[in-house]
Amino acid sequence: MIPKGSAAGRPRWLVVSDCWSGAGSLLFWGTIVDLDSEKAAALLSAGRIVPCTPAVYREFAEQVHQLLTKREREVIELAGLPDKQIAVHLGIARGTLRTHLQRIYIKLHRPGKAAAGMFWTAWQIRYW
Repeated sequence: MIPKGSAAGRPRWLVVSDCWSGAGSLLFWGTIVDLDSEKAAALLSAGRIVPCTPAVYREFAEQVHQLLTKREREVIELAGLPDKQIAVHLGIARGTLRTHLQRIYIKLHRPGKAAAGMFWTAWQIRYW
């Protein structure tokens, strides 16, 4: 379901560039957030967020899906498993798995496997 607004009635925003929201918390690329008008105006003018309209939402979800290679998508879909199990399941060495994971973290702008996996799952469930 495409988000139309928050419970507080504020519009939703899609973060298009990692940034500090001003309260000491990092807003990661691809995150949908609710912001007060002052924070939203500052981040919007800096080009770090865009309104999360249905068209923007669909376009971004498609970009997220196409960002990863087929093998990287196979890896991230197993993100809930330990590395050893993922490597065995895919028939690859653990070093190769670590290389895939590092590339995924960079492409999805996420700091680790759990964050990348949750991000991937959220966008896939909502869109595909």
